[in-house]
Amino acid sequence: MTVSDFITPPPGLFPNAPAAAPAPERETHHGLTESGTHKFERPAEPTRPSVAPPAFFAAPLGAQPRQTALTLQREDGTQHVITAAAVFGRNPAAAGEWAGALPVALPDAEKSMSKTHAGVRVTAGGSSIVDLDSTNGTVVLRPEGTEEELVPGMPVSLRSGDVVLLGKVVIRVIS
Repeated sequence: MTVSDFITPPPGLFPNAPAAAPAPERETHHGLTESGTHKFERPAEPTRPSVAPPAFFAAPLGAQPRQTALTLQREDGTQHVITAAAVFGRNPAAAGEWAGALPVALPDAEKSMSKTHAGVRVTAGGSSIVDLDSTNGTVVLRPEGTEEELVPGMPVSLRSGDVVLLGKVVIRVIS
């Protein structure tokens, strides 16, 4: 048995030990060289083009997809797709904080809905509805059976499957 048959400790582990001579390089059966520390030289990895990950990988695991539009459906089947902000009522006016919002007039023979009854906002973080100080109020009915009466000026989140009552006018959240 020779000295090269033993494991050589890393330098500095034993301060008084004599330094070991470097092991000679030898060729392995794959044509690669092997050093005394048993590290193999490998060919460089092939370069891959830089490509952005698909959008579904952009969000953290478990995160909900970002919302870009909200589809609301009236009782007669008419759908309204909201992509930013909209105000709903019998004859809505997009003014003040809601300036620039899409005005959506809804038929209401009983006049249970105010002229400008509620506002809806859609952002990347989700969608919400706000009662705009209506006379007969706004209620969100959740699919699990809970009901949330809106406090004027306080936004409430909207989810697919919710039913919104604007006075007596019914709107369903489709997506």
